[in-house]
Amino acid sequence: MRVEIVVPLLWLTPTVSCHGAVTNYTVDGKVYPGRRCNGGNSADPTGTLKPGTNITANWKQWTHAQGLVMVWLGDKQTWFKIDQMGLWDSNLNSENWGTAIVLKQLKWSNKIPSNLKPRKYLPLYELLALCQANTPQFYFDCAQVVMEGSGTANATFVYFQIGIYQGGHPSEDPPGGAVWSGCE
Repeated sequence: MRVEIVVPLLWLTPTVSCHGAVTNYTVDGKVYPGRRCNGGNSADPTGTLKPGTNITANWKQWTHAQGLVMVWLGDKQTWFKIDQMGLWDSNLNSENWGTAIVLKQLKWSNKIPSNLKPRKYLPLYELLALCQANTPQFYFDCAQVVMEGSGTANATFVYFQIGIYQGGHPSEDPPGGAVWSGCE
């Protein structure tokens, strides 16, 4: 009797998937693998970025078309937003959302500011799925990079206002403030 139950369940195992996660990052054509859980070799601890470089976060799978995309950079002192996309049309049930791009392309590319001071940064990709009323779903993934170059800009801290993730707002602009005004 046990074998009869286990065999069908094992057959379904390869089809089980989650909402998705970043599997790797691409910087200047070089692929940096993401986490490897439960065995295998670890991912490189850091990648190297040049000022103005494009970085691409790659997903193997993503589920939600309605939602927001926000990209943050953090160092040991502050977090600041460098990219975002929310709803770009008035039709809430459409695929005119930032996460619809991730769903279709399985990637999000953005430019790293060219004027940033060289140091270690954490690019953080935040996807905020809005597929259920009053129940936002947050998905985060980040990498560790070392910025090269001779930039001198220090971003200012962008603080979160209490209540920005609550319902009742008339628009679907990405929360957390605007993209850092010092981005070049």
